Amino acid sequence: MQKKLKIITDAIEDLKGKEIFTLEVTKITPEMSFIVIATGTSKQHIKSIANNVRQEVKLKNFMVQPIEGADTDWLLVDCGDVIIHVMTETSREFYNLEKLWSH
Repeated sequence: MQKKLKIITDAIEDLKGKEIFTLEVTKITPEMSFIVIATGTSKQHIKSIANNVRQEVKLKNFMVQPIEGADTDWLLVDCGDVIIHVMTETSREFYNLEKLWSH
């Protein structure tokens, strides 16, 4: 699991994603183990970050689904037991997923 998380966070950092937040959610839901949240500066930036995450995870032979949320301020990459949310700063502040999942 740590290897997959490292691949994901490195892929986000490679494209200058900001404020990477990783939260273990195994005690909250059996559907996934971790949520990773990152911020991009624009729709194009979050799209590039999400595409890079998907590509790097796939290259390392981990399961990854198509990106959800095309042309929006919030993209989701489903890697099975890890879900990645890449958002613009405005969307991240509005939805406040860290607070939502931390309770």
